[in-house]
Amino acid sequence: MKVFANNAVYVQLSDLAFLIRSDVFVPSSVADVFRDGTININYRNRYEFIKFSKIEDVEYFRNLDYIIDYNEFNEFNEDFLKTFASSLADQYNKFLYTYNSMSEEEKEENQDLHNKCDELDYKCNSIEDLIAFKQGKIKFKLPHGVENSNYSIKELLMEKIGRRK
Repeated sequence: MKVFANNAVYVQLSDLAFLIRSDVFVPSSVADVFRDGTININYRNRYEFIKFSKIEDVEYFRNLDYIIDYNEFNEFNEDFLKTFASSLADQYNKFLYTYNSMSEEEKEENQDLHNKCDELDYKCNSIEDLIAFKQGKIKFKLPHGVENSNYSIKELLMEKIGRRK
């Protein structure tokens, strides 16, 4: 998930890992986050955000539609998100069927179709994570200055006085 705020983009570690593993272009300023070996992505920290404030990095992430934008998707209710995820899964299955029906030679020539399948699958899983976040099944801190409209008033008050449950 990515969040645009404070003239920057905040990207979850799990999204960065997906980018590094995929066959897409990743700017060196983004890839540099992993070069010194200090970031180890695991189950505990995969939802943490990394801030990118260079204009070209912000634009790079703005153009990646398979990494969901919290600002766009947060306002949608659970039913809409489930329906949207289902439509992505349908697209994924259609593309995957087409790809799997190809000869090995055709698959090599149509690697972009394989990449599109990976991207649709990833986006669908990310929407499922957002639904789980909205339901309180997944917990993570949003970047400073970004509000979570799903907190109850009690939770917001407890957070303000420092007694978050």
